[in-house]
Amino acid sequence: MTSWAAILVAASLAGSPSYSVVVTRRVGLAAPAGLDLAEMLSVALERQAGQPLGRRLSPRALSVVLSAANTSDTTVCAGSLDCVAALGRLGGVDQLVALQIVKLGSDLMFDASLVQVAGGASVAVATGSTPEDKPAAGLEALAADLASKAAAAATAKEAPPEPVAAKPPDAPRAVDLPPPAIEERAWVPNAAAVAPIPTAKRQVPLPSWILGGSGAAFAVAGATFGALNLSIRSSDHVSVDGGVTRHSISYSQARLQDTSATLAPTFLSVGGVLLASAVIWALVSN
Repeated sequence: MTSWAAILVAASLAGSPSYSVVVTRRVGLAAPAGLDLAEMLSVALERQAGQPLGRRLSPRALSVVLSAANTSDTTVCAGSLDCVAALGRLGGVDQLVALQIVKLGSDLMFDASLVQVAGGASVAVATGSTPEDKPAAGLEALAADLASKAAAAATAKEAPPEPVAAKPPDAPRAVDLPPPAIEERAWVPNAAAVAPIPTAKRQVPLPSWILGGSGAAFAVAGATFGALNLSIRSSDHVSVDGGVTRHSISYSQARLQDTSATLAPTFLSVGGVLLASAVIWALVSN
């Protein structure tokens, strides 16, 4: 990058770890509102004790740098860690918080992932929700959770492994073997002469039929949503333009993919519980 904005950002962050926040997915929310929430989260992270993420680069300043590099729409990442790492390299930061925001009614749902730009790996993830008209408290709690997990991950990485003392081998012990047993065989009558024992015919109770049918319906619905999710994902052609991953599916298809990915495991789990309940009811009733 040769723009003055990139040069100023690099000069301000030189010599110390740095971070910023970028919105990588936005559902039901305008771009300016998403940038405002990213700014609030970055300030909340800066207020954490000891500033565990380093020096803050304002998301607005990062947006200027990315726009100069022809990457103004960061939601094309859609949660991709490689794409987030590429944005971090363009912005000249060491760590980048990938913020996903979904508006559900009057609430905002957050998913924040701290990504190490050098390796493209996520080291801490935090989720939360807050009313749309009062986001400050929810973002403060999200920042505290993310900073705590990031500090714990850094401590675990730096701590040396504890030495494991070698266990001495057990001394050989004498084993007393019992005397050989003499097998006694009892007389067994001819199997053809033994009359079969009549067994009672089991009947499946009505509640088991109802639970089993409902469980099968939920399982079929879950499989259908799963197939729909796989179909949309297989039709998504990914391309890389200037270090940024781009997807070929439309916004509505992306939302449908997210919905089906959420509903498929839910319906399958409910179907499994209902089928198991049907079997247990049948066994207990008989």
